[in-house]
Amino acid sequence: MKKRILIIYETAGGGHYANARAIEKAVGLRYPDSEVHLMHVSQASGSKRITALYNSYNDLLKADPRLVRYGYRVMNAVNAERLVVPLVPRAYRKFEEYFLKVKPDIVVSVFGVFNYTTRRLLDDLGWSGQVPFVIFVTDLTRNFLKSWVHPDADLMIAMLPEAREQLLAYGMDPARIHVLDGLPVNPTFSTQQLDTETARRQLGLAVDRFTILVTMGGVANKNTVRFAAELAESGLPVQLVVCCGRNAGLKRQVEKLASRATIPIRVLGFTDQMPLLMDACDLAISKPGPGTIAELVHKERPFLLDGIFAPMPQEMGNVDFVVERGIGRVITPREGVVDWVRRLMDRPEELEAMRAAMRAIRNPEAVFDLVDRIMEAETSTSRPS
Repeated sequence: MKKRILIIYETAGGGHYANARAIEKAVGLRYPDSEVHLMHVSQASGSKRITALYNSYNDLLKADPRLVRYGYRVMNAVNAERLVVPLVPRAYRKFEEYFLKVKPDIVVSVFGVFNYTTRRLLDDLGWSGQVPFVIFVTDLTRNFLKSWVHPDADLMIAMLPEAREQLLAYGMDPARIHVLDGLPVNPTFSTQQLDTETARRQLGLAVDRFTILVTMGGVANKNTVRFAAELAESGLPVQLVVCCGRNAGLKRQVEKLASRATIPIRVLGFTDQMPLLMDACDLAISKPGPGTIAELVHKERPFLLDGIFAPMPQEMGNVDFVVERGIGRVITPREGVVDWVRRLMDRPEELEAMRAAMRAIRNPEAVFDLVDRIMEAETSTSRPS
């Protein structure tokens, strides 16, 4: 049966957009007669205040990732969405117009700071009880924002049992929670798969040199430069591919470093070539974001997590997950990036052990389980008051 699915996302970081695109791609493959519409909240609002609210996350990341912890505390104490959106009635009317234009059969949120507005829109349009409201929690484990949970959501989908426990702690009805069997990623990570040598040739990289991908999220952070510089000065026979996301100032810094480095450094801004870049690398360096972790697991690429900056609260559990499952290692002040890279280059069996651990949890069907659950969603017949 043909359905229209409206997916609500924001570009606070890069993970929400990546998950929206993953669902869009998987629906296209699994349910080709259906339509998927992506609603970028800031753009749809036409509001500078709404845009500033959601851009503040990226601004804090660019300034100093440690500041995000304070923003998290504020957002968990006060639901900023419920405060700001009523102050911009014109933006709310824009949202209503968007919903009326699409006329969705199912509404899916992959953004935890718009769920109360979404529910209100469905209520005000008279669609409650007719259009299912599904929330896909894009954080892996625990400590995610309370605003992810709306008691009147028809279905909440979590990636791991740990996330389910957090949903229950926040008061979600257990009957409306589904846990996926694995970490969903965009199907392009399967369809766009090359051997390492071919991938490196396509990128103009040396095919016989240990290759490290540095990818620190949609807006990257200061440690992108730090890690690249330390590796460039290490004397190790490596080459780097450094992704700077939507951070033009950081990209200029890395380009300056690359111009004087004695090792090859390829510098990229925001890119849609991540499947190719992961195919080309022997090792990745990342912040503990759930999307990148899932993608690296799918590509079976060992990785190091940035533990120099304390993880953001919603990503703390991700570090524990990675360490406990043996799929990655953590850079710390005591065990720096150069120490880890030298060790892993000298011990290929440790890299293989990480790849084997990834194979144990890798599930290419997880994204299709996700879209199946979305397409099968029904409105709840009973709701808490």
